[in-house]
Amino acid sequence: MLNTLIALALLAPLLPGGTFVDDNESVHESSIEAIAAAGITAGCNPPANDRFCPTAPVTRGQMAAFLNRALSPASTPLDFFSDDDGSVFEDDINAIAAARLTVGCNPPENTQFCPQRSISRGEMATMLDRAFGYPQSGENWFIDDDGTVHESAINSIAAAGVTLGCNPPSNTRFCPHDPVTRAQMASFLVRALGLEPIVPPPVPAGYVTPEDVGVTIGVGVIAPAPATTVGSQKITSDGTVLENVVVDGCVTIEADNVTIRNVVINCAGYYPIKAGESRQRAGLNIHHSRINGLIDAKLFLLNNITDVRIADNELMGGDDTVFADGNLDGFVFTRNYRHDPLGDESSHLDGFQLGEFGVTTGNMEISYNYFDEIPDNIGVTDLVFATNFAEVHIEVTGNYIAEHGWYTLRAYNEARLDVRDNTIQKGVNRVALLNAPGPHFFKCNFFDDGSPVRPDDIAGGGALTFEACE
Repeated sequence: MLNTLIALALLAPLLPGGTFVDDNESVHESSIEAIAAAGITAGCNPPANDRFCPTAPVTRGQMAAFLNRALSPASTPLDFFSDDDGSVFEDDINAIAAARLTVGCNPPENTQFCPQRSISRGEMATMLDRAFGYPQSGENWFIDDDGTVHESAINSIAAAGVTLGCNPPSNTRFCPHDPVTRAQMASFLVRALGLEPIVPPPVPAGYVTPEDVGVTIGVGVIAPAPATTVGSQKITSDGTVLENVVVDGCVTIEADNVTIRNVVINCAGYYPIKAGESRQRAGLNIHHSRINGLIDAKLFLLNNITDVRIADNELMGGDDTVFADGNLDGFVFTRNYRHDPLGDESSHLDGFQLGEFGVTTGNMEISYNYFDEIPDNIGVTDLVFATNFAEVHIEVTGNYIAEHGWYTLRAYNEARLDVRDNTIQKGVNRVALLNAPGPHFFKCNFFDDGSPVRPDDIAGGGALTFEACE
C-alpha cells in the first residue's frame, strides 16, 4: 500500500518550492516531501495544508497518526486509554496500541496516552524500535542516555541508521529528553521506512516563465477541465472547500478558511471572486484554478480579509487583478500566470490597486509570478498602485513584469515597497514612483534586455535604499 501511494504521488511533478511553503530552508525538506508523497502527512494547517510547521514539536497523538499511516496496522474496536476520547487521533492511538507500539504514558497503570503532550526523542526511539523490531545493539552509541529507560531502543535505532545523533558533526549525544520536531520526525521516518528523499525544484529567482510558475500558456492549470458545471456560488460556511467544478458565474465568500482548488471560474460580473467586506475575515486559499473575467472588471475584490494565499493559478481577462482595502495582513500572491486583460486605449489597469477608498494595512507578498505582456490596444498599466489610504508593506520578489505603464510600481501615503530580483519590461516612464516616505528597498532588479535597474529609474521623494546585486 505504501509503495502504491508513493508511485501515485510521484506521477505529478512537484512545483517550484515543493509541497509546503514553510520548509524551503530546512535540511529535512527532502524527507518532508517523501512522507508527503507516501501519504504519511498532509500538512499542519487544514484545510489549506500548504504548511508543514517543521519546527513545531510532534505531539504523541501526531506520532500515533504518523505510525498508523506509515505501517497500516489492523484497526481495532478496543479503547485502550481514558484521555484520548474526542481526539482526532483516537483511532490512530488505538491502532498502534493494539499493535503494541505503545503501552501508555502513566506507568505502571498505563491508562492514559497523553495525546497532547510533546513526544521526546527517547519515547520516539522506543516507538520506532517496537514498530520495526530492530535487533539489539551491543554498542553504546551516545553518552547522554545512560540509565534512561529508552537507552536500548536508542542504541538499536542508531545501529540501524535511523538516527545519527543531535550534536553534529560529532554526534556523541542523542538528547533523549528533547522534544522531536516535525521536520526531524520526517527524517526519522524516511530512514526507518527506507523511503527515497525527494528534492523539489528550487523556487526560481529573478527571471521566471509561465512554466516556472506551474501553468502552461494557452492551456492553464486544469487539464482536462472539471466535468461538473455550476452557477454562481455564495460561500457562507467556515472551512468550505470548493473544488473540481466549472463555475459559470462569480464566487462571493463570506466565511473563514475557504479553499478553492481545481476550479474554473468564468464570470461576466464585476468581481469573479469577492471576499471579506461584511466583516473581518481570515483564511482564503485559491490554487491550481483558472479565473476568467469576461468583462472589464476586477478579478478579485478583497476587503478586510487576512491570510489570503493565491498561488499557481491562471488569471485572464478583467482589468485590475486585485482591488483591495482594509486589513490584508498575510496576503501572498505567488507563482501565478496573469495574461490577456481586457480594456482599450482609455483604460488604466492595475495589477494591485490598494487603499483607494479606505485605510489598507498589512504585510503583502507578490512573488515569482509571470505578468505577461499587455496587448497594444490597452492604454496604461501598473503592477502596484498603492494609493490614497495605503499603509501596506509590499514585498515584490522574483517576478517577470511586463506592465508597461507610467510607473510599474507606485507608492503613496504610507505604503512601503521592498523590491528584489525582478525582471521588468521597459515602459514609457520609470520603474517606480515613490511618493510615500518609506523607507523603500530595491536590490538586484533587471530590465528584460539584461540591463540593471538603477536609481535614476526610480522617481519620487521617498527614502530609498538601493543595492546592486552582490
